Amino acid sequence: MVRSLKWKIFLLFGVLVMVGVSSLSYVIFQYAAGSFSKQVGTGLKATAECVAQLIDADRLEAIQTQDDPYHQEVKHLLWLFSERFNLSWLGLYRYNGRFLVHVADGSDLGDGFCYGYPIMDVPEEIPRAWETGEPTSTDNYQDAFGNWAAAFHPIRNKAGKVVGILDVSRDMDEVGELRQGILVQTIRLTILIGLVTLVTCFLVAGFTTRPLEQVSRAVREISGGRLNTRIPRLTSSLEIETFIDSFNVMMVSLEKSQSDLHRRIGELKALNEISEKINFASSTLEILKVILEKSVQSLEATRGSIMLFDEEKQALVVQVVWAEGIENATSRIEIKPGEGVAGKAFADRVPVVFNRIPDGTLKPYEEGISSSIQNILCVPLLLEKKPIGVVNIVNRRAGEFGEADIALASTMGAQVALTLEKARLYEMAITDGLTKLYVHRYFQLSLDTELRRSHRYGKAFSLILFDIDHFKKFNDTWGHQTGDMVLSHVARVLKENLRAVDLAARYGGEEFAVILPESDLQSGFAVAERIRKAVEAFDFPGQSQVLKVTISLGISAFPLHGTEKLDLVRKADLALYKSKERGRNTSTVFDESFGNAPPAKH
Repeated sequence: MVRSLKWKIFLLFGVLVMVGVSSLSYVIFQYAAGSFSKQVGTGLKATAECVAQLIDADRLEAIQTQDDPYHQEVKHLLWLFSERFNLSWLGLYRYNGRFLVHVADGSDLGDGFCYGYPIMDVPEEIPRAWETGEPTSTDNYQDAFGNWAAAFHPIRNKAGKVVGILDVSRDMDEVGELRQGILVQTIRLTILIGLVTLVTCFLVAGFTTRPLEQVSRAVREISGGRLNTRIPRLTSSLEIETFIDSFNVMMVSLEKSQSDLHRRIGELKALNEISEKINFASSTLEILKVILEKSVQSLEATRGSIMLFDEEKQALVVQVVWAEGIENATSRIEIKPGEGVAGKAFADRVPVVFNRIPDGTLKPYEEGISSSIQNILCVPLLLEKKPIGVVNIVNRRAGEFGEADIALASTMGAQVALTLEKARLYEMAITDGLTKLYVHRYFQLSLDTELRRSHRYGKAFSLILFDIDHFKKFNDTWGHQTGDMVLSHVARVLKENLRAVDLAARYGGEEFAVILPESDLQSGFAVAERIRKAVEAFDFPGQSQVLKVTISLGISAFPLHGTEKLDLVRKADLALYKSKERGRNTSTVFDESFGNAPPAKH
């Protein structure tokens, strides 16, 4: 009878626990698998939007061949995101009037489709995204290469025209394999827990019925005449730690998977927020501030900085600082390569982490101020493996920096490096190499912009054209090297006598142009005279003697002398010619008595 009771207890608890464990495992699997699929779709959309924000639509539209420099830059960007987020496919297409054609993809260099390759087999979401200009997505579509979950994001230029479609896809077979892996892991854990549960139930049944067995044995012994038999003290202990530990193992495993998914989504969300804020940034410095702020917040730290390498000082110099609760934080710290944590990260070109740092160990932000750094993560900024700076993240509130923090900071650092490289390339494209002034084409674009602004707000502005007197004489007498020196120093003097809002450009040869926003004719003439006198007073270094240089200037003003670009430029040029006629080294304001004939060559 005791044995029968033991097995009944064992079967009762065993069946109930097994049913409960199986049901719970099934619910957990369904939740984890469903959450995983949902997060995959959300991640694809966030990635597509982030990448689309980083692509220059106007430069993309200008790509004609795969040899275009921007084609390689776009391909490299797609490759970076493909590698970082383990995407199955990251491609960029555009419509040629008949069908979609391939522009670039994130495959390894040399792989993937050829530039201009027609894309025939496309889901209906791609044409819809092109026509509406709105992002689309699909949970499952099939083509010749397999089944895909994808997000499609249009790339629009400044006019709102769609010039490309970004395809971010994940192979559903891979997703299915991941789901299958979760299922297999869940089944394994369920079997393990089941076995442990059966053993536990058996032990529980045994511990429960042991006192009854002892009583029964004692009764039999007493019935046999052994009256000195004593019933031992009855005790019972139900040990369920094994079951709890096994269940916790399963929960820890599932919790880790869920945590990893949430972290990845958090990274994508942070990148998406960065891309949204970048749209409203007006300068490279402001973009860096946005990236730094999101990096510090995403890593749950209190402050951070971006340091760039100064070639002249041969030191890392702080460019941007962000501190929690402090507006316009600044720092004047400079660090040599190899010095401190930041210098080591820069010199070694690898992330460096220090946790549990005693106060006063590191170099302070300002002289006499304690650094108060408990932990720090420094990530080098690399362009084609060349270090250009460092991102510093300081004092993580949630404890020490780990591998996941390093990975996220490295992603943010790559975005900083990409932003700096784009700014550098853009600066090179619009800047004259000799004078460091803007080039003629950028001057024309800026003049168009100023005309539109002045038309809209009813503001005046002045335009100055000038050239160097007898410049050919310098080249013929002293050589072209001296001529280049004169051009360079004139440009320097020019910039020293202008406001930050004024725009100076090399118009061509020895000619220069200046746009003076919100400056009427009187102000424009005063600026022209200031420039003329500054150049006249400047001592230009010669081979054997100090050289003196003069300039002749012509001034026109909006709207006094015209409201169209060609009129303003022509009249400033006529005024410049009059300065030449009047003996040079003078400033002349346009007058209608000059006529409309084009100026002679000066």
